[in-house]
Amino acid sequence: MRSDVLTADPTYWPQPEVSGETRPFWEACGRGEFLLQRCDGCGKFQYPYRGFCCHCWAGQPRDVPSTGRGTVWSYSVVRRNRSRDTAPSRTSSWSSSWRRASGSSPT
Repeated sequence: MRSDVLTADPTYWPQPEVSGETRPFWEACGRGEFLLQRCDGCGKFQYPYRGFCCHCWAGQPRDVPSTGRGTVWSYSVVRRNRSRDTAPSRTSSWSSSWRRASGSSPT
């Protein structure tokens, strides 16, 4: 890998674009929390963070902090990128083993 592209300096990398819809998520990340969302209408969990439920389209899903536990089903590392200013990116598919006191779980 090219050493001129990889750097530990966090100011080097482009920062995410924060909108009113995603601001609570990014603020939680800044506190070291990872938020999922749960819809009060249909009860389903979702990620990525949105201002509406992607399952039933109800507005204002509730924020639910992740426990940090789950199962990674697969992942990939993209080593070739057309932009010189980005490092290899990673993506994954996962499910959470998190359970609420009521016994419900993300689906």
